[in-house]
Amino acid sequence: MWASQTTRKTLTWESSFSLAFHTKVVLSSDVVYPTPRVESYEEQASYKKLWEKIDLLEERRAKVHLKALACKKAIAKLYNCKVYPKQIMMDNLVLRKAMDSDPTRAQDKLAPNLEGPYRVVDTI
Repeated sequence: MWASQTTRKTLTWESSFSLAFHTKVVLSSDVVYPTPRVESYEEQASYKKLWEKIDLLEERRAKVHLKALACKKAIAKLYNCKVYPKQIMMDNLVLRKAMDSDPTRAQDKLAPNLEGPYRVVDTI
């Protein structure tokens, strides 16, 4: 559970715990072996600071969302530059995915993935 709360999940460099509660986690090892941070903990001051941070939480989530969209856009751009469109002309022979033509068809491990060949008679 601790790993889930403190591990960064995406390229936004934010953990899911910090995005949900706008605070960082004190690991259990810090509680067992006291550090100055744990020893100087005051509950009332902590709650006050926590409520101040909650007010800024939506703004932080929006920034992280924009950063995630920018990362996804960059990844899509890198991926799409490797894809070359192929023009399908009249009278070409093409194959079609078997699932597209008959979704109720059995999906065996050794079943063919493609069916055809089909001749192109008209383009849209």
